[in-house]
Amino acid sequence: MALGQLKEAMEEPQQKSMAFINNMHSQLRDLTRPTMLAPDESAADATSSSECKSR
Repeated sequence: MALGQLKEAMEEPQQKSMAFINNMHSQLRDLTRPTMLAPDESAADATSSSECKSR
């Protein structure tokens, strides 16, 4: 019984750490995912970038 309690006490911090790491991984993946521009935004972006190149 004591060994079972010890095992649970040792596993809890590991489970919390893994949950934290998985959450951070998910957030980083969301932040680095390429975003799709709406058609009007991509046209405006193309116009502003061509203006910068011509200057």
